[in-house]
Amino acid sequence: MSEKYYKVLMNGKSFHGGSLEWSLPKGDKPGKWHEAKGVLSLCGNGLHITKTPIVWWEDEAECFEVEWAGEKIDGDNMAVVRKCRLVRMLTDEDLCKLGIFRSGSHEVKSGTVAASGSAIVRASDSAIVKAYGSAIVKAYGSAIVKAYGSASVMAYSSAIVRAYDSVSVTAHDFTIVRAYDFVSVTAYGFASVIASGSVTVRAYDSTIVRAYGSTSVRARSHSTVNTYLAEPNVETEGHAVHIDRSVLPPVIRTGWTKS
Repeated sequence: MSEKYYKVLMNGKSFHGGSLEWSLPKGDKPGKWHEAKGVLSLCGNGLHITKTPIVWWEDEAECFEVEWAGEKIDGDNMAVVRKCRLVRMLTDEDLCKLGIFRSGSHEVKSGTVAASGSAIVRASDSAIVKAYGSAIVKAYGSAIVKAYGSASVMAYSSAIVRAYDSVSVTAHDFTIVRAYDFVSVTAYGFASVIASGSVTVRAYDSTIVRAYGSTSVRARSHSTVNTYLAEPNVETEGHAVHIDRSVLPPVIRTGWTKS
């Protein structure tokens, strides 16, 4: 078995469609062998492993190098085997080689990576970053960022950001931001923001905002805010425009008004 395979677990258990509690390695001693009964099937019966842990990674997950034996069926980003055991837990250094960053500073220009903990990632070109915890991501060019938890994202150029939970996003230029839950967004330039839930948005320059739910928006400069509720929380200052689209025809408000 020249190719290395891995298993991504959460608290020692399978969490992508299964709930097996795995025998964990102790020191240099591998965990016990697990064996599946019956006919093997991808996404069905058997012990599932992968060569690309980044595909299955989530915040606070663990990754182990595995040893397998018996039958094996290959699929996309996974394989199902008859017998398997955990050999060792991967270190932060090991995870870095697989595109999973939990500490340190990193630069990526292509592919998909995950960042959590104290990791700082500078992403550009076609890079895709999944950020969790307290990770900090700086995105440029056409980079795509999906942020969760209390991650912090600074996006420039034509980057695309999807933010959830309590993420903080600062967007410049032609960045596109989709914000949910309790996200805080500060947008400049020609950024575009779509916000729902209890999101807070501060919009400057020529930013365009589409606000849903209980979103709170403070708009300045030449920014435009579109709302779709009868009682939006919007403040406009200067030449900013608030378009209330909850009524027909839409009501347009400008400058120093609060509705």
